[in-house]
This record gives sequence, C-alpha cells and structure tokens, in this order.
Amino acid sequence: METQKSSEKIYVAVTALTRWVTLIVQLYLTITFSLENGLTFFEGLIKYFSYFTILTNLLVAICMTSLWLSPQSNSGKFFSNPVVKAAVAVYILMVGIIYNLLLRQIWNPRGMAMSADEFLHVIIPVLFLLYWFIFVPKGHLKWIHPLYWLLYPVIYIIYSLIRGEFSGLYPYPFVDVNLLGYKQVFINTALILAGFVITGLVFVSIDRLWSVKKIKQDFVLRK
Repeated sequence: METQKSSEKIYVAVTALTRWVTLIVQLYLTITFSLENGLTFFEGLIKYFSYFTILTNLLVAICMTSLWLSPQSNSGKFFSNPVVKAAVAVYILMVGIIYNLLLRQIWNPRGMAMSADEFLHVIIPVLFLLYWFIFVPKGHLKWIHPLYWLLYPVIYIIYSLIRGEFSGLYPYPFVDVNLLGYKQVFINTALILAGFVITGLVFVSIDRLWSVKKIKQDFVLRK
C-alpha cells in the first residue's frame, strides 16, 4: 500500500510538472503569434484562454498539483474525489478525441508548436487516462454522473457563442456561427455533447465492471 502511494505521488508530481511546462510553452507561443499578427498582449491572453484545450489542460494541471502539493487542502480533497477525477478524465480524453478526429487535418504546426500540440492533445490525455486506470479507486461512479459532467462543456459552449456573437471570433470551426450558421452549430454542439455523455458512460461501465471484478477476487481470496 505504501509503495502504491509513493508511486502515485511520483506519477502525480511528474505529470503535474509536465502539464505546467506545456501550458507555459503554449502561452509563450500564443502571445508571440498574436503580437506578430498585430494583436495586443491582452488580446493574445484572451485568445489563449478561449480554447477548451487550454482550459481543460489547466484543470488537469490544477488537479494534479493539488493532489501533489496540498492533498489536505480544500482543492486537494475536492480533486481526491474519484467522481471528480473521472470527470476530469472524461474532459481531457474528449480534448484528444475531438482534436484528432476534427482538427488535426486542418492544423499543421511546426517545431516547438508541434511538440506543445502533441503534449496538449495526445500525451497529457494519455497520461491522465493511465492515472485514472492505475491509481483512482473504482466503484464510485453512477450512471447519472455523465449528465452532471456536462455542466463544464455546456458552460464553455455558451460562453464561446456569446463571446463570438460580440467579437465575431470563435475558437473552433465547428462552432463558428459566421461560417456555419446557428442551426449547424447547434447540431454540431449536440453531437459533441453526446460524445461527452457516451465517453462518460464508458467510464462508468469500466468503473462498475472493475469494482465487481475486485469484489469477486476479494471474496475468492477470503475463502
């Protein structure tokens, strides 16, 4: 048990540091690109925080840092909840899925930007997914939880549409009202939210199956 806790702490520390370094590199790249294209530093900062990818990776970074440095704090206790960890896992996994299915073919970064891109959309989602599989206790999820977990992406979509209505700028092409119109954007949004629910249900299924398997193993051992 102590060995598992020690392994988890090392894993959390390494992945937390990886996330912060990647986010800082991406911030530098976004600000630099914005300044080169005539935007102000503040406009570049707003652009950086307008992406679901950045916000979700930031959420993961805060989660892992809280578990690493202050597990007894309010944030540490909040992120220690297996239900919360599962929600974060769903969010960051959807970042990877949406990017690789819908966005990779229209974005061709080079150099440092390519490395940051791969970390944000592939490596970090995989690292957190492995964390959930290996270290997070199973048997705590309910079928209703994926509907609760929709709150975050729904708020993000509403914010993006309201911001886009005033600025004319949308973070992703599949929610670009100027390009697609509201009808198609709402259809795209509904499909994406359905993807969140389906992914959440997969997590609940794995959680419950894993829990049942462990109970059976414990029962056999006791016999």
